[in-house]
Amino acid sequence: MIGRLYLPAMSTPLAVAAAITVLGQAVTSPVVSSPGSIPDIHRHPDHTVEIVCHRGVNKYAPENTLAAAALCVAWGIDYVEVDVRTSADDVLFVMHDAELDRTTDGEGEFRDLTAAELDLLDAGSWFGPVYTGQRVPRLTHLLAWASGRVRVYLDVKDAELERVLGVVRDAGMEEDVFFWFGDDDDAKRLRALDGTVGLKINADSEAELLTAMQDFDAQIIECGPESLSSEFVARAHALGLRVMLYTRDDDPEVFRRGLQVGIDMVNLDHPDTFIDVEWEFLESR
Repeated sequence: MIGRLYLPAMSTPLAVAAAITVLGQAVTSPVVSSPGSIPDIHRHPDHTVEIVCHRGVNKYAPENTLAAAALCVAWGIDYVEVDVRTSADDVLFVMHDAELDRTTDGEGEFRDLTAAELDLLDAGSWFGPVYTGQRVPRLTHLLAWASGRVRVYLDVKDAELERVLGVVRDAGMEEDVFFWFGDDDDAKRLRALDGTVGLKINADSEAELLTAMQDFDAQIIECGPESLSSEFVARAHALGLRVMLYTRDDDPEVFRRGLQVGIDMVNLDHPDTFIDVEWEFLESR
C-alpha cells in the first residue's frame, strides 16, 4: 500500500480535521464510527490521471455532502462529482435520489420540499452517528466552498440549465466544472447556452466518439472498462477528446489497464485503491 498511510480509527486527515463553515453550514470532521481506519492518501508526485470521486469519497463519508467533498480535498483528488436537484421553491441542491428516505431522515419526494425544509434534513446519520447533522448542501454553498480547493463534475438530475449556469458563474467556477446529463437534449441545450463550459458525453465506440465531438462539442468522453484499449484511447485523443474511465468496482486490474492504455481521467468510488495501483504503476516504469 504505497499510496496511503493508515490512521487509527476515529481519526481524520489533518486537512479536514477542523470544521469548515460555508455560509452558515458547518462541515464536521469526516470520521467513521465503524471499526477500521481512514486512509491518509498521498498522490504520486508524477501522477497525470485526474481522479473524479463519484458523489465524493462516499465509502468514508455520506455521499453528496460537504464531508465527502472535504475528503476529496484532503486526498488531493481533482474533481468531486455531485448531483443537482431543485427544491419546491426553485433552489438548487446537491442530492442523487428523487426520494429523500435513502440518504436523509426525511420522507417523500425531494421536489415537494422547500429549501427551508430541506435545510433541516439530516443527511449524515444514516452513514454513521458521527455524521449526524450533515446537511443536504445547497449548490451555491458547495461551489463557494469548492472554489480554489477542488473542481466539480455536475450531474444535473433535475434543474433549469440557466439557473445552474448562473450559480456556476457567480462562483467563478466556469473553468473548474464540467457537466453531464442523462438526456442528450439537455446536453445540446447546454451547448446552445454556453459554447465553452466543460461537457462530458458517454462513448464506447468510434462512432460515438465522432458524435461526442461533432454533435455536442464535448471535451470529455466517459467509457466503461469493456471499451478500454490503446486504439480507442488513441482515436479519442486524435479527435481532441479526453478519456475518462468509469467504474464503481474496486478492481485493481481495471485501474491498471486504464493506466496502461493512457486514460486521462477516472470516475470511481474507490480512489484509495486507484492511488495504490497508480503508485505501483509509476514506480515500475
